[in-house]
Amino acid sequence: TTEVIRGKEKIQKILNHIDQGILTFGKDLQVDTEFSLFLTDLFEAEKRQIVGRDVVDFIFEHSNIPLDEYTGLAEKIKSCIGGELAHFNELSEHLPSSFELKVSEQIKSLRLKWTPILTERKVIENILLVVQDQTAENNLRRQVSVEIARRNNVARLIAEILPRKRNVLIAYFAATKTLVEKMIAEIRSDYDSLSIRNDLSLIKEGAEKYELSTLLKSLVKVEGRFKQIRSQDSLD
Repeated sequence: TTEVIRGKEKIQKILNHIDQGILTFGKDLQVDTEFSLFLTDLFEAEKRQIVGRDVVDFIFEHSNIPLDEYTGLAEKIKSCIGGELAHFNELSEHLPSSFELKVSEQIKSLRLKWTPILTERKVIENILLVVQDQTAENNLRRQVSVEIARRNNVARLIAEILPRKRNVLIAYFAATKTLVEKMIAEIRSDYDSLSIRNDLSLIKEGAEKYELSTLLKSLVKVEGRFKQIRSQDSLD
């Protein structure tokens, strides 16, 4: 009827202005015609490529979830629709709540929320799936984690430096600064790997001598990374 059509149009207008993916599906697992426009941007797909698509394939096809896991998921979800809420609640603990999606060479971090839609008789008729993009939030969390680790390293290094003789450490760090500047110049010019390796070894020897364990750990990582780069260069 006209009233139903108008109602659907109003719902679609609302969905088009929501900054998260929202869709519904029934026993056939096909995405219903009304869904949030946000999904087209998130999955870089046109509306016609989403409507009627198998929801499990659509959501997980390019995800980091193994194929055998998400294909088996379809039958589990089907078993809930037409059943009681208790069965869904038991199953929902095993439904994916987060995953990574690769779209146009970009990795996106997504969060899922599965919600059953019940009839008056408390039978599950459809399932509402909300897809949230957590990429920016997760990237920020990683950046904060890196910054906290960096500050902790600085604090540990300061704690190790304080008991040492100041004039000895001043001489060591002045020599280290000179060696680092030399290595940077070498990397920018003829890239003498033997010279860089020797300079790193000299800095490490000083860190060992003055028992600067935090600095030493960082130098070991730098040395390991340098060896990886050299091995890659030799393969190229």
